[in-house]
Amino acid sequence: MKLSYLFPFVGLAQAVPTANPSHPSIFDNPTIPVRDPASLEDLPGLSHIRRAAAATQQTLNVSYCEVTVKGNQGFWQSWLAHDLTGHLYVTQGIPSPGTKNGDNIYDVYLQSGSVGQGGYISFATNKYLLPLPYKIGGPNVDYAKVSMTDKGYILSEPDYSNIDKPATNSPLVFYSERSMNLGKSYGPPTRYVASGKSYLGVKISDKGIVDGVVQLIGEQNGGLGYIARVAGWCRNFPTPIIA
Repeated sequence: MKLSYLFPFVGLAQAVPTANPSHPSIFDNPTIPVRDPASLEDLPGLSHIRRAAAATQQTLNVSYCEVTVKGNQGFWQSWLAHDLTGHLYVTQGIPSPGTKNGDNIYDVYLQSGSVGQGGYISFATNKYLLPLPYKIGGPNVDYAKVSMTDKGYILSEPDYSNIDKPATNSPLVFYSERSMNLGKSYGPPTRYVASGKSYLGVKISDKGIVDGVVQLIGEQNGGLGYIARVAGWCRNFPTPIIA
């Protein structure tokens, strides 16, 4: 199911901002706030970033977004929907020599809720991003194809061609409470690995406003497991890379 098909399904068509072709990169958009990581006081793990920023290090452009991930049950109440706070990180594309699924225009990491909680999502396109917000760096493993739609959305689709046994080795996971009897009761939070038919589509517009949608399909059962709208605001930071 492509992004354009899902928006009417979850009622997002009117809420999605229009494209802004005047800024080819979110890091070139002068309306999005930019901060010096050495001066930050309001993000977790900043001691690591401040110490790294004090030295001369390679940096990566990162957009830090505070988001709400609002679950939607769709027509069939197939799972229990949750409204959770979370973080979205969008970086310039991380070079991945030898990757089997092509270069990514951006790399993306969405995290919402707590592990084991219904509605928990961990969706990262590269292992490099998983230590955020405490640091960025580490093993470079590409988990997804990332492209730009003609409407200006950053579209991330899982692609496990770079790893073995994705059902056990993929960090793209979510917890869903499936319906037991047409939404009258639900099962316990169950862990699923996001399959290649899943996707995350987000757009960062002027002033750092972000909006989008995540659709998650379980690798284990191939069934649609969770849908949520992602909305919030972002700030750009040149972030030091810490090995």
